[in-house]
Amino acid sequence: MNLKQINVWAWWLLVGLEYFLIMTFTYHFSVSQGLEGLDLPRNLGGGKDSEFYFKNITTSFLTGTESNPTGTQFIPMMTAVANYFGFVNVFFMKSINIVGVFLLLFLMIKTLRSIGEINDFDTDMASMSTLVRFALFPSSAIVIGTTLNRDIWIYTFFMFSALFSVKLVKNKKGFLYLPLLILAIYGLYSFRGYAGLSVVAGSLLYFIIKYTNKYLFGVITFAGVILLFGWFQIFKDFEAPIVNMTLLDALGYQGGYFSSADGNKVYQRAGGTDFMEAFNVSNFIVFIGQF
Repeated sequence: MNLKQINVWAWWLLVGLEYFLIMTFTYHFSVSQGLEGLDLPRNLGGGKDSEFYFKNITTSFLTGTESNPTGTQFIPMMTAVANYFGFVNVFFMKSINIVGVFLLLFLMIKTLRSIGEINDFDTDMASMSTLVRFALFPSSAIVIGTTLNRDIWIYTFFMFSALFSVKLVKNKKGFLYLPLLILAIYGLYSFRGYAGLSVVAGSLLYFIIKYTNKYLFGVITFAGVILLFGWFQIFKDFEAPIVNMTLLDALGYQGGYFSSADGNKVYQRAGGTDFMEAFNVSNFIVFIGQF
C-alpha cells in the first residue's frame, strides 16, 4: 500500500468520524430541546419523519408484530437490530446509520477504482476528492447527521447498484455480477421504490445510448418528449403501476400541501424538501423550465 492509498483510507476514516461527531452533537442538542435526540427542532429544519420511524420501530419491538405503514424496509431492519440487542435506543440506532456512512464511502472508493481500471485516471486522487466533497456536502450532513432516517441506506444501496453495474458492463465475466446487481436494486427498491426503478430506467437508457445509432437515438428522444407532453397534457390522472401514483401525485409529492379525497388542499406545510407549487402549472413549456 503506497502513501496515496494510505491517504485515501485516512480520509475515509476522517469523513466517517465527522458524520459520527455531527450525529453525537445534534443528538445531545435534540435531547436538551426535549426531542429525545430524534431530530432538530422544526424551526431549525427538523421534521417528523424520525419520530414516525422511531414510534413504529418501538411498537414493532414491544409487540412482536410489524408496525410499518409506509412499507419501507428501514423499520423492519431497525426492529431486527433492536430484537438482536434486546433494547430500543435512539443514539444506538443513529450509530447504526453511521455504520452505513462508512459502508457508503467504501463503496464510493471501490466504484471509482473499478471505473479507473479501464479509464486510466488516478483513482486515489479521485477518491480523496470525492471524500472531501462528501465531507462538505451540507444536505447529506443534515439528513444523515441530524435525523433517524433511512436515507443513508438508500444512498448505500444505490452505490451497490452503481458498483455492480460497472462490474457487469466492464468485466469479461461481468454476467457473474448480475445476481448481485439484482439484489442491490431490490434492496434499494425496498427502502425507496422509485429509487430502485430509477436505476432500472437509467440502465435501460445506458444500453439504448450505447447500442443504438445517433439517428435512432434521436428518434427515441423525440418520441420520449412527445410521450411526456401527452402524459402531461392528457393523462395526468393515469395511475402508474408499481408506484401507484399519477403524474399529478408525483408533481405534488413535495408540493408543500396535502390534498383531500376530492382534491382540495387541506393543509399547508413547510419543510426543507418542499417545492411548494413550483411544478403545479398547466403549461408544458413552463413546466419544463421549472423542472
